[in-house]
Amino acid sequence: HPLQPYYNDVPLGNIIPNFKAYVLDNQNRILPPGCPGEVCLTGVGVGKGYLNNPERTALSFVPNPFGDGMSERMYRTGDLGYIDEYGQMVFLGRIDFQVKIRGFRIELGEIEARLRTHTAVSQCVAVIKETGTDKCIVAYAQLNTELSASELRDYLQHALPHYMIPDHIVILE
Repeated sequence: HPLQPYYNDVPLGNIIPNFKAYVLDNQNRILPPGCPGEVCLTGVGVGKGYLNNPERTALSFVPNPFGDGMSERMYRTGDLGYIDEYGQMVFLGRIDFQVKIRGFRIELGEIEARLRTHTAVSQCVAVIKETGTDKCIVAYAQLNTELSASELRDYLQHALPHYMIPDHIVILE
């Protein structure tokens, strides 16, 4: 039967035709059922890379080590998963710090890096807070000069897409 991915016991659908999914260790070796690793894809639909981002492309779109005849490239998804005893793929989450909020994939480190470019910010961290069924981004910043949270938000709005702007900015002593 076709590989059916799951996340938290919820079926996500079948693998797309003309694709293969692998669960690999950090040395690109296929892991046995039950062993978690990175989910990687090969197939006719694997793209050439990320637009205008050669560094990220080099990390995620790598030569296909399996010669499966489906694609010259393999896409390292960044998803953590394993194959269960029934041959079903179970997703566990991410191997990096990427999160998904309201359909957007967000690297919290990008928000932190942008906050650090402001001369008033000495330290900062961005986290996800869950409030019931909703998630929001909260940034905490320690400042070396006087600055309001709204001024910091205005600064970020000129540098980040709208979906990456923290819902709340907390200024710490």
